Amino acid sequence: MRLAAFAALGLMTGTGCGSDECDLDDTRCVDGDTIEVCTRDTESDEPAHWERRDCYDEAPYCATAPTGRDLCAVHADAYLGCPQLAGTAAVCDGDAVLSCEDGLAVWVVACAGPCFLVGDTPTCSLLPEPDPLCGDLPATCADEQTRIDCVDGWRTAEKRCDTAGGCVEFDAATCCSDTVGHRAVCSLDAEQDPMCEPGIYDAYCATPTTAVTCWYGYVILRDECADQATSSGDDPCFDHGYWAECITPVLSHEGSEYGR
Repeated sequence: MRLAAFAALGLMTGTGCGSDECDLDDTRCVDGDTIEVCTRDTESDEPAHWERRDCYDEAPYCATAPTGRDLCAVHADAYLGCPQLAGTAAVCDGDAVLSCEDGLAVWVVACAGPCFLVGDTPTCSLLPEPDPLCGDLPATCADEQTRIDCVDGWRTAEKRCDTAGGCVEFDAATCCSDTVGHRAVCSLDAEQDPMCEPGIYDAYCATPTTAVTCWYGYVILRDECADQATSSGDDPCFDHGYWAECITPVLSHEGSEYGR
């Protein structure tokens, strides 16, 4: 998951560098909230050098991991919820997802509900208990205007449709597979569009400047294209078959890809 990448980005603050050479990617704590990282300017032939960076607000402590490596961390000491091993890992810690590195917690994301594992991947629930609306479905409608994503019976995401068609459910294939699955989408219109191919993800140009995408006949995306000449001489809306797009600037955009 991306939590470890966020932690690495968080180090990219602060200024200044030392002049002594070092081994690339080595780290060392300067004090309790400042770290130095061995780096090199890729656009010059200068040797690797120490660059000083302030630890970031989400991981304010410069700490030494059980492996001996210095890192910016959520806690000043090794965190028992993290594997005390070299490398990165993501784990559940109560109602939070922890990103761990070398035994230190380097990033934490609080969940609205419990953290649970999907295989080895920690995932946040929005509710304190499994959602009976989910069952074994990947997505469903919680009410006429609310679409929810589900994983292993837990509600993991929700979207307020606020559209004329609201949330609708059906069993259909995607554009790229014949496998039929259960879908829930926010439909822009109350009725299915007869121009859309039924039972599958489809798209067409409703006008030379209007791109429409639908699933099971329900319109889930509508783009208005700028009415201007194109270098290819084609209309501003181009129909690829399974999807349609503006090849001129998009003037207005309704809905979202896959109705989410």
